[in-house]
Amino acid sequence: SPIIFEVILRDCSSFGANRASSPSGECVCGRYSVPVGQACGQLVVIIPVVAVVVLGLLWMFVAVYVWIRVRRADSVWRIDMRELKFPTKQELELGKGTSG
Repeated sequence: SPIIFEVILRDCSSFGANRASSPSGECVCGRYSVPVGQACGQLVVIIPVVAVVVLGLLWMFVAVYVWIRVRRADSVWRIDMRELKFPTKQELELGKGTSG
């Protein structure tokens, strides 16, 4: 006659939250949780944290890129003070210009 016995799942609550017993009897992270160090973290918490960090880094890289591009574009308009010639009071004539 066959032997009938009841399989009792291992209690994994002593190993931390979000742990469940696997078919082999090991305590693994349960559904919708991933291992984080020695504990299990819920995906509901981990996904927003990772998304905020990634978006923050992306924003920083874009801001630095735009800042560099603006500095390069503005460098064309910088004039050294030695290149400027200011007229003396004798050379200054009002109303005289290049167009008339």
